[in-house]
Amino acid sequence: VTVVRNADSVIAETMQSVLGQDYTPTEYVVVDGASSDRTWDIVQQYAGDIDTAVSEPDEGIYDAMNKGAELASGEWIIYMKAGDTFASSDVLSSLRDPLTSAADVILGGVRKVLVDEYETRRFQEYPGDVEALLKRMPTSHQSTLVRRRHVLQYPFDTSYRWCADQDQLLRLQAAGKKFRTVD
Repeated sequence: VTVVRNADSVIAETMQSVLGQDYTPTEYVVVDGASSDRTWDIVQQYAGDIDTAVSEPDEGIYDAMNKGAELASGEWIIYMKAGDTFASSDVLSSLRDPLTSAADVILGGVRKVLVDEYETRRFQEYPGDVEALLKRMPTSHQSTLVRRRHVLQYPFDTSYRWCADQDQLLRLQAAGKKFRTVD
């Protein structure tokens, strides 16, 4: 699921990264928050490769993410927001074993690129300790896969401006869902 609003400079790269995954079958849902720039026009250029795309006002990013889960029909949800990309075209196919396991949540590593006026820094983070979830998010949203039925049962709490993803994972943990980490 890709959620986006006014990101015409990065949406194409994100969509190409998702559509370039060699894992099949893959369902792609794009939720645009009624962008006022060229974002929706760019999304429409990929309409033949997108399973579901909507453009409508929402109540913020977590509302859009909840909408994306409702629109999806697959077993797993991963959120690749505008500007996010997969590290390679085989990220999802490399997860075949975890995706067919008894796990309810899969936490993976992430490569980050931080750019400022002085330099570009690249580094890789491995998923943190799930037991420390109350203190910190173990990884980023773009490397967190959750079974869709759990996302629907434990939707993002839209009263949070940020950290609703951590809150969701805490509720899944409290409900006894099985977490699995992979590099």
